[in-house]
Amino acid sequence: MKAAEKPLEAGKAKTAYPTEFEAAWKAYPHVRGRSSKPNALACWRKLPPGERANLVGAIGQMKLKVRDIYRDAGAPDMARWLKDAKHLDWMDDADGADPVKPEVWPFYVAMWQRGEGWPPSAGPAPDQPGTLVPPHLLKADAVLPELH
Repeated sequence: MKAAEKPLEAGKAKTAYPTEFEAAWKAYPHVRGRSSKPNALACWRKLPPGERANLVGAIGQMKLKVRDIYRDAGAPDMARWLKDAKHLDWMDDADGADPVKPEVWPFYVAMWQRGEGWPPSAGPAPDQPGTLVPPHLLKADAVLPELH
């Protein structure tokens, strides 16, 4: 049997994660080995849609102060941070009245450019009529975050 024909081992199937969760996961300042992506996803799924849509912005705000708050220990496990509702401390509007915060758009556009999908809560994708993406982020010289 060729390598390409081998069946996947049990538990080795790749999980498809929602685009909005992927953006939050990539933005979060993980400490190596501390966060579990499946556990974080389970906590993320329990968040109201408005909190999900603005989570990347909350993470961006928290990252600016992560050293001041957690010192050398680094950020907590993402699942614990969500479960304990610490993300709400970093949201301007926890009820999610704004569809997408301005600081979140660059992450969504960067992920979309990499072919990683577009979150439905952000409205039409950048190449669709009626897109809500700020025009300056659609320019060729737009500065977007590097995603890992």
